[in-house]
Amino acid sequence: MGDLAAGAVAGLAAPVGLAAGWLVIGVVERMVGPGALNRAARAALAVVTAASFAAVGARFGVTWAVIVPLILAAALVALSAIDLYRYRLPDPITFAAFGLSLAAMAAVAPTTGGFGTLPVALAGSAGFGSVLWAAHEISPRGMGFGDVKLGFVCGLHLGWVAGVFHSGWSPVIGLVTGALLLAGVVGVTGGLVVAWLRRRGHRVLPDPAAALDAEPGPNPVAAAASPSSDRQSWPRSGRLVDTSFPFGPALAAGTMAAVLFSETLVG
Repeated sequence: MGDLAAGAVAGLAAPVGLAAGWLVIGVVERMVGPGALNRAARAALAVVTAASFAAVGARFGVTWAVIVPLILAAALVALSAIDLYRYRLPDPITFAAFGLSLAAMAAVAPTTGGFGTLPVALAGSAGFGSVLWAAHEISPRGMGFGDVKLGFVCGLHLGWVAGVFHSGWSPVIGLVTGALLLAGVVGVTGGLVVAWLRRRGHRVLPDPAAALDAEPGPNPVAAAASPSSDRQSWPRSGRLVDTSFPFGPALAAGTMAAVLFSETLVG
């Protein structure tokens, strides 16, 4: 019966996510430039947003608490897409996600264990963000400060889940650690695949230098979608990890996995 109920909630949440996906598309286009997204990219964003909403609905059910992770899901899809296109995590979206999330947590607090969940959420934010900040200080080229700021948003949600569904402070540590490990695995695996493809001359993502210098306008990966530009002049060196790759999508994947499967990670 529980699985049936979860499936029903997921079925209800998916259409809502599909509608939210078009809002996400609008935000992404505003940040990467009008006309930057082709039909396939638009469809992918809508589907990913709908799938994320369905997963959140199945996990949290028809409760006020579901509002909080839905905000996270929409924000992470938008930020991940922008990071893939521009190697940037725009402050307006990151800060808005933090503010809206904290406001939603406060609004639903009377139904999710009281306002004592807020300090736990802020502790998770401080812990996750501080770890990434330390990584940034050690290797600024390896960890951008946009990733650090996103870490404070991700940690906020991990701490909130720990405070609402678990007891004590150890679940906060467990979820933050689990999310970081998952993000690291996803990031390293994805980065190695991208670097290997670049080494073979395939332009699978925009040139990092060009993307960082680009103003909103034509999509820097549009050329990669053209069959005539399947192979580009990426530098071929003996090192597999010479080129950069965005880490925001990995942080998003690790965080969403930890939020959705917190019971598995911390028991």
